[in-house]
Amino acid sequence: MLPGMGLLTDYFSAASDELAATALHAPGGPLRADPPFKTVETKGIEPAVTLARLATALTGDDYDTVTADPQWCRLVAEDDDEESGLFIGGVADKLTDALARADDARLPEVAAQWALAEEFWGYGDPDVLTDVLKQLVELARHATEQGERLYTWVCV
Repeated sequence: MLPGMGLLTDYFSAASDELAATALHAPGGPLRADPPFKTVETKGIEPAVTLARLATALTGDDYDTVTADPQWCRLVAEDDDEESGLFIGGVADKLTDALARADDARLPEVAAQWALAEEFWGYGDPDVLTDVLKQLVELARHATEQGERLYTWVCV
């Protein structure tokens, strides 16, 4: 189990920002859109800090370098109703590329390092995070093969 379970985050691929934005109001997120987007459903893996911790574990870049990327946490779409807590963000291309090129044999090691991130409050389970990481790697490879980008659907 991961902390932040009240936060719903789905990572998905789409051909453009405009297409990704259509997932904003899909009941239940991008996996349930019509047509559905290729999606990894996660809880508690928010796109600003927790995903940055993954990027540091995967790439070896420090946190400030990762988050200084102008594409980091790029807002693609948000609900006009600020109370809804819904938005779509873009995942930085550099992270997508790193995920797509990741060495499968290193994923458990990367996940173990990611599990130590303070944002998991000591509850980061390396086995659970390895599974999440494998799914994100598969999604990034799909996006790269299709000429798409990665996005995140967030419901706070």
